[in-house]
Amino acid sequence: IGDDYVIIQWLPNSLSDKKNAIQKAINLLNEGEVYQGEIMLSALYDHYPDNHAILFNYGMLLSDKGKFDEAIRLLNKLNQLDPDNHRALNALAVAYMRAGMRNEALLELKKSYEIEPEDPYTLKNLGAVLANESEEEALPYLEKAANLLSDDPQTQYGYGLCLKKMGDRGKADLILQKVIELAPYTELCELAKEARSEIASDNFRGKTGSEPRMDVVMYCLAALEKFNSLGHEKAKTVTFEIAMLGRNGLDIQSTDNKYTLNSLEGKFTGLQLASYMFVGLKQIDPNIDPGIDFVKEYQVAQDLFKTKTS
Repeated sequence: IGDDYVIIQWLPNSLSDKKNAIQKAINLLNEGEVYQGEIMLSALYDHYPDNHAILFNYGMLLSDKGKFDEAIRLLNKLNQLDPDNHRALNALAVAYMRAGMRNEALLELKKSYEIEPEDPYTLKNLGAVLANESEEEALPYLEKAANLLSDDPQTQYGYGLCLKKMGDRGKADLILQKVIELAPYTELCELAKEARSEIASDNFRGKTGSEPRMDVVMYCLAALEKFNSLGHEKAKTVTFEIAMLGRNGLDIQSTDNKYTLNSLEGKFTGLQLASYMFVGLKQIDPNIDPGIDFVKEYQVAQDLFKTKTS
């Protein structure tokens, strides 16, 4: 009892009540009632410090809340009581990873993998830890996890990113497209879009090396001329519409005129719109990063534009 509050705890007396109480605490967490769930698990842990379900769920909750030392202590205790519990080993590894203890996390994940090599979360976490040192070593685990957790955007993103770093840009792009479909309007979606833009830029630059691509130069020159005739405000409208369209990725490899705009007449290729967007954004703010490297082409187009208008 405090000055302005009273805390009431209900503690079960029978084994049946204890099971119901643990399930109630888990349900509270699943429903987003974290504060109430934590209070209940804390009380249950005080009275049943060796209960496996309490140690597992309370340990994971503490890990989620950033209380890593306490989480590691509880989950280590659980693993001493139940050394063959691969889910508990995996939870302990996650707590170690969050605490920046990579070697300890890797050791626990390898134990978990030996016990249950088909567990998708062990595969996902093991791949994530290994990817920090060797994408090649991590890839088989991430690929298997992605196949088992086909609807989990986090797992798909980790797999796609690993493919990208290994240079398999075509397959990585397909996986990252899937992430965008699975988790639209999320931070993970934005990260996937950013990675896809980098892939598109790498593909584009890989075909030309250090030399400017003349088709992009001409698209940039056309954009400079068009925006000059439209005026600043209208040019901004066109640019922002292309940027919004590009959030889902522009196909700059295709030569088909498959895109249309509300703010500009005609049909356009993905490369053409990407060029227009690059020019428009650079005119709004020269320091902005449009997400694709058309710097050399833009510089050549600017020189041509100055020559034509001088």
